[in-house]
Amino acid sequence: MQTIGERLEEARKRKGISLREAAEVTKIRSDYLGYLEQNKFDFDLPEIYRSGFIKNYARYLKLNADKILTDYNTQRLSMSRGKRTSTEWFGSSEDRPSGETATERSYGTLRSNTNETDPSTPVEVAPESPAPEEVEKTYYLKIGLILVGTLALVIVLFGLVRAILGSDATPVAQLTNIEVAPSAPVSTSEFTITARGGSSYVAARQVDDRKVIYQGTLADGESQTVQKTGAVEIVLTQPEAIVIKNGNEDIRATGSGVGGSSKIRIP
Repeated sequence: MQTIGERLEEARKRKGISLREAAEVTKIRSDYLGYLEQNKFDFDLPEIYRSGFIKNYARYLKLNADKILTDYNTQRLSMSRGKRTSTEWFGSSEDRPSGETATERSYGTLRSNTNETDPSTPVEVAPESPAPEEVEKTYYLKIGLILVGTLALVIVLFGLVRAILGSDATPVAQLTNIEVAPSAPVSTSEFTITARGGSSYVAARQVDDRKVIYQGTLADGESQTVQKTGAVEIVLTQPEAIVIKNGNEDIRATGSGVGGSSKIRIP
């Protein structure tokens, strides 16, 4: 079965397109496209960038973008589980004595369980087990302490309930006519993203629930109106080519992030 990178590379070569040509159209740097074709998905960018690059590159190559993105998420989850299982199986290096490997530790355990002893080493005699009478007395003593503690807790709770019921609290019948004010409706608004003088990859995510409400590449002259709830963070790969209209305000961003990218926030 072909890997994600092999499918991307094969589709690009089948169309006779170079990495540089693909980068110019998708507005994704050619080195990042190379990483995707080599299955090197751990390059230093936020996860929203990596998944967005994979989806847009697959769309550009006329592949099933949703299927490839699902395979990528499955592969990432499998790798995360594999690392966690390996740590749980072998234990962390902090759990092992300094200089002792897992093999040496296992060998030491087996060696300690054998019946071979060194005649020159004194044999330690295990202390005698307590008499059955002492064990029985200890057992009943613990049971008695538990019962006494439980009884004391019940008495305290009973006293608290009586104190509450005997106070001058407002009768329950008087509370039935209290009107509860309806919760305020969540305000929803919209903003428009327009590409002017170039194209750019755009990803928008709501701040409160971290929901991605838009991601894609806008070509020169294209616009996209997006519904939002609350504040939104927007990531742009070519910020100088994008104008965001939020209400009556036009917002432009400048490159300041990785590779000239930018992240802005609108209320």
